[in-house]
Amino acid sequence: MEKEFKCIKGFVVDKYDEHEVPIENESFIVPVDSAWCLSEISYMCEVRLESDEYGWLEITLEDLKECFIEIS
Repeated sequence: MEKEFKCIKGFVVDKYDEHEVPIENESFIVPVDSAWCLSEISYMCEVRLESDEYGWLEITLEDLKECFIEIS
């Protein structure tokens, strides 16, 4: 079973294209109460989260602990 998380503190991350290349001058605000699943694979950072609604993001373990709670 995948671990699921809910955002409890919104924050901004850089936006990336489908090839995982940063898009210059574009960012994404991770909304409070958004739901995410922990991916087993991370390419650029310590933690990769995926959402049906918002796509994916990669963050540090510190950001995960600060901005999310585990819901399953």
